[in-house]
Amino acid sequence: MSYRPAAQAGELVVTDAVIFDMDGTLCDVSSIEHFVEGENRNFDAFHGAAIDCPPHLHVVEAVTQAREAGNAIVIVTARSAKWRDYTIMWLDKYDIGFDHLYMRIEADFRPDYVVKADILKAIKKDGFEPTRAWDDNPKVIALWRENGIDVTEVRAGVPIRTDGEAGFNDF
Repeated sequence: MSYRPAAQAGELVVTDAVIFDMDGTLCDVSSIEHFVEGENRNFDAFHGAAIDCPPHLHVVEAVTQAREAGNAIVIVTARSAKWRDYTIMWLDKYDIGFDHLYMRIEADFRPDYVVKADILKAIKKDGFEPTRAWDDNPKVIALWRENGIDVTEVRAGVPIRTDGEAGFNDF
C-alpha cells in the first residue's frame, strides 16, 4: 500500500492512479481460455485455474514503474468478488503491490465493460484519479478512452499501442 496523506474532515485527497486489468493483462490466461470459449463457458473453472497462471512480465514491470513514479496502483477486474481471496493470493505470489482491488459484485452478469463503468465511478469516489489504464479488452479500452483515460493496449502481455505523451513505460 502506498502512503496517502490524511484529509481534513470532509475533504477528499485525490491520488493519481494507474489501472491494471487482471485476466489477459497482468495474468497470462492463455492456457485456460478454453474454459470460457464457445457456448459452455465455465467461469468458475477459469478463475479457479487462474491461480496457477504466470504473470505477463512486461505488465508487472509497468506496475513497478508506475508505483515508482508516485502513482497508486488500482487493479480492476470483472472477476466476481467471490474470487477476491484467490486474486489477492495470485498478486501476492508474484509480489504485485496494489492500493485497491475493484471486482464485480457476486451474481452480476452484465458485460464486463458495463461493470467496469460502474467501477470507474467507485474509483473516483474513493479519491483516485486514473491517468492511464493497461487493458486487453477492446470494449473496456473504449470505455477508458471515453472517460479521458490514456490507455496502453496489451496483447499477450506485450504493449502494442499507447495513448498520450507517455511511452509504454513512462508515467
